[in-house]
Amino acid sequence: MPRIEVPSTERLVRPTDELRPFTHLDHVSGDGMIDPMPVADVNGVQLAYDVQGAGDPLVFVCGTGQRADSWGAMGIVAHGVAEGYQVITFDNRGMPPSTAPPGPYSVETMAADTASLIEHLGVRGVNVAGISLGGFITFELARTRPDLVRGAVCIAGLVGGSSYARLWIQAWLEAVEGGIEVPRSLEYIGGLPSNLAPATVQDDAAVELLVGLAPTALPDWQGPGRIGQYHADHDWMSRPKEWQAQALAETTVPVLVIAHEFDVVIPPAVLRWGADLLPAGRYVEIAGCGHAGVENIPAHREAMSKFFAGL
Repeated sequence: MPRIEVPSTERLVRPTDELRPFTHLDHVSGDGMIDPMPVADVNGVQLAYDVQGAGDPLVFVCGTGQRADSWGAMGIVAHGVAEGYQVITFDNRGMPPSTAPPGPYSVETMAADTASLIEHLGVRGVNVAGISLGGFITFELARTRPDLVRGAVCIAGLVGGSSYARLWIQAWLEAVEGGIEVPRSLEYIGGLPSNLAPATVQDDAAVELLVGLAPTALPDWQGPGRIGQYHADHDWMSRPKEWQAQALAETTVPVLVIAHEFDVVIPPAVLRWGADLLPAGRYVEIAGCGHAGVENIPAHREAMSKFFAGL
């Protein structure tokens, strides 16, 4: 199994170094003006998307509850444009301003959404990267549409997941669908130990900054889209091992799997197992990161750059 070693010396000391607030529903045009995001009618939904730069297409796929503009806030869009890519970001079904139809959603449906958007934009041979649920979607897109995908990076999401994450999502769905409304702030703060490394959670200043950013960085995400995306997560994590192994073995597109050392949602062991079964798989584990990977964003950019450049 090829392995990419990534130095972990350049770390995100404070979340605000990389997580800069950005106005949702808008993007910055070439002349510096704020314009509404365009919308594509694809696969029975409307997806809000943004395209920056020129060159080979590079698509980023969001995770559960992640907004498309967060890729820009983390400096990933600017980095891709600087490397000569045409960077495409979009809000998944379920995340406004994209359509949020009644659920449940599936990873297959969301991968078909992504494929339809790529076809709508008239591009082929795309590089694709996604995190968490976006990693599931990225893998399924690579597996089922190799005619569209040149290379894929699956960050903290491929197939499977921890029993802890699966059971937590199941309990959350049972509560919400039973009429109990879980406040977004409680969900966010309660999820910090799952999304961050232990050292980050124990850093009071970092936690205060992240919680302080929440009103700006997080949308008021309610309704069917929120439930629909969690259903997609739960269904995908619950697939039998035999199904997972077969899906991995039949994927011919080159895939880089990025794991995070302290990820309790999609643990490194789960991702290493999956990477070993990919015919053209590579694996890298980034030290010091929880599920969200915010502790070392530069290492993610470097790993993706090396992988895509080598295809």
